[in-house]
Amino acid sequence: MIKKGNKTDRTITVGNLVSLPEGEQFVICDPGWDEARLNRPVRVAFGMMLLCREGRARLSINLQEYSVERGTQVLLIPNTTVMLLAVSDDFGASCFAFSSQMFDEASYRLDLPFFRFIGDHPVSRHTDETFEPLELWFEMMRHTYEDRENMFRNTIVRNRLQNMFMEYYDKIQRKKLHDMARIPDRQTDLCRRFFNLVGENCCGEHRVEWYADRLCVTTRYLSAITRESVHMTPKEVIDRMLMLEIRIMLETSDKTVQEIADATGFRDQAYLSRYFRRQTGSSISQYRRVMK
Repeated sequence: MIKKGNKTDRTITVGNLVSLPEGEQFVICDPGWDEARLNRPVRVAFGMMLLCREGRARLSINLQEYSVERGTQVLLIPNTTVMLLAVSDDFGASCFAFSSQMFDEASYRLDLPFFRFIGDHPVSRHTDETFEPLELWFEMMRHTYEDRENMFRNTIVRNRLQNMFMEYYDKIQRKKLHDMARIPDRQTDLCRRFFNLVGENCCGEHRVEWYADRLCVTTRYLSAITRESVHMTPKEVIDRMLMLEIRIMLETSDKTVQEIADATGFRDQAYLSRYFRRQTGSSISQYRRVMK
C-alpha cells in the first residue's frame, strides 16, 4: 500500500531526505523514507543517485512527477528540488550522494547537453539484465566508502562516478533516440525552456508576460503549450515553483516573513501572507507551527 501525503495534518518534523556526513565527499546509504517525509520540498545541494530495489514511491523533481519501482534509477544534479509524494511500506533503495565538488570534478569533461539531458531525464528504468550490474556498482561504492583508510578513496569514487555519468548518458540517449527517432518538436523544447526559465527566475519575476517575452512567444501560445504538455497554465507553473521556494525557506531557515518576502519578489510581508493563504488555505504562522 502506498501512503500519500496529507498536506494539512502533519506534525512530524524531518530533515533532508539524505544528508552528507560532515567532512565526507560522498556517502552510500539506504534512505529511510516514510510517510513523515511526504510533501516536504527539499533542495538537494549535492548530487544523488538512487536505485530502487523493492516497493514503490512517487517523486516530484523540479515540479515533474515520476513513479519509482524496482529497477528505477534516479540521478539528481546539485540544486535540484525534490519532494516525496508517496511511498509504500516495503520501499527499499540504495542511495549514493556526492558533494557538488565531486560532481564538478567527475563531470568536467562532459559538455552542456549532458547537464540538460540529466535535468530533463532524471529517471530511467532498468531491465533485470542491466539492474544487476548496477547493484554490484553500488556494492563496490559501499565497500570503498567503508574503507576509510584508503588514501585514494575519494579519487576512486570520483573516477567511478565519471564512468557512470558517461555510461548513463550514452545508454539512455541511445534508447531515447531509438524510441523517438527524431529531435523533440518545438512545443516540447519550448515547454522545457519555460520550466528552466521559471526555475531560475521565479523568485524575482512572477508575471507570465515576462517569460513569454523571453521566449519570444505570446502569452496565449505559451498557455496553449503548457496546457497540452503538463495540463497547467503558465501562471500555475510559476505559482507552484514559487511556492516550493517559499516552503523551503519556511521549513529550512529562520528567516522572518519580511526577509522571505524580499527574497521572493513580494513588496511586503502582508502581500506575501495573502498570497500564501490563497495558495495553501492556511497562514504562514500556522504552516510553520505544523512543520515544527
